[in-house]
Amino acid sequence: MGAPPSAILPVLQDPARWKEWYPGLDSAALYYENGIVKGVNMSPDGKVSLVVKENKGTEVITEFRSSMRPVVNGWNVISHPGSDSTTVQWYMDFHLRWYPWEKFTSILFDRWYGPKMEKGLENIRHLTDSSRLSQ
Repeated sequence: MGAPPSAILPVLQDPARWKEWYPGLDSAALYYENGIVKGVNMSPDGKVSLVVKENKGTEVITEFRSSMRPVVNGWNVISHPGSDSTTVQWYMDFHLRWYPWEKFTSILFDRWYGPKMEKGLENIRHLTDSSRLSQ
């Protein structure tokens, strides 16, 4: 991405800003814990949520919470000294058991969610592009 980490990290760290770039979250309700915004409700009934677990400075770790096992989702922002670009790595970490239906479901999830992740990264790039912001 053509923006420094200081421009990219705020849109990743603040769940209230996820609607600006995260596909499908443009009308999602915010998720609160103890009166503090911690994530978003991804379903109207609030049974599926994406919640920040940890903010490690250049890495934001979240968790999908639903009736199934939690899935870790995160963004890692990597700067390249001497370069005008920054890498944003978006990952998901599934902890699957040996059950065939869990393994099969993860393959389907990858095919369904992969394009959304690519679109989200493109949205972040467009939102934080240094040349566009300086105009």
